[in-house]
Amino acid sequence: KDVSFNVKKGEILGLFGLMGAGRTNIIEAIYGVRKISSGEVLLKGEPVTIDSPESAMKYGIAYLPAERKLEGLLLDHPVSENIVLASIDKRLGTVKLHLQKEKEIAHKWVKELNIKTPSISTEVQTLSGGNQQKVVLAKALEVEPEIILLNEPTRGIDVGAKIEIYKLIESLCEQGKAVIMISSEIPEIMGIADRIVVVCEGRVTGELTREEFDSDAMMNL
Repeated sequence: KDVSFNVKKGEILGLFGLMGAGRTNIIEAIYGVRKISSGEVLLKGEPVTIDSPESAMKYGIAYLPAERKLEGLLLDHPVSENIVLASIDKRLGTVKLHLQKEKEIAHKWVKELNIKTPSISTEVQTLSGGNQQKVVLAKALEVEPEIILLNEPTRGIDVGAKIEIYKLIESLCEQGKAVIMISSEIPEIMGIADRIVVVCEGRVTGELTREEFDSDAMMNL
C-alpha cells in the first residue's frame, strides 16, 4: 500500500527492508505473479497491464527469484535446458526444442558468465550454489530484458561468486538496462545501488540517494 517509485535506464535501484516487509510482494506484482488491486505500472511513461510472467517478459522484464532451487531451476534437468527455459518460444520458435540451437545458447552463456560445469548436459543440482545462480541469471538474460528484477541475487553463494555477480549487474547497467535489486544486507545494497527505496510493513517509507546512504537512517526508515 502507498508504494510508488521509479527506475531509470542504466540505474540500480535498491529495495531494502526487513524480512516480511513486503519487498518480494512488490517485485512479484511488477512481474505479474501477484495481482495488482489498484494503481498502475508505467513503462516508458505509458501504462501497461502485466497479469502474468509471460506478459512481463513480453514487455522486456526478467525476474531472478530469491529461492533459486524452488522457483528458478529444474534441478534434475541439464544446464542447457534450464538456460533456454524462459525463451523457448522466442529463441527456438516451438515448444519442441531445437537441440542444436539449445546447445549454442547454453555454450554462449556458460562462457559469458563463467559457469563452472563439467558440461551443458550436467544436471543443475550437482553445481555449486554460485554456479546454479549463474544458470538462473543466464535464463533471465536470454530473454533480452530491459528491466531486471533481482531478489537477493547473492544469497547462499561464496564470496568469489558474489563478486562476479556484482560485476555482471554493473555491466548490465552499462548496457542501459534498469535493475531493481532486493537485498537484506546493508553493506551490499549500499555498495551497489544508485538509489535505495526502503520498505516497512508493506509501505515505502523513504528513498535515499547515494549521497544520503547511511545504515542508521535506513534502519530508522
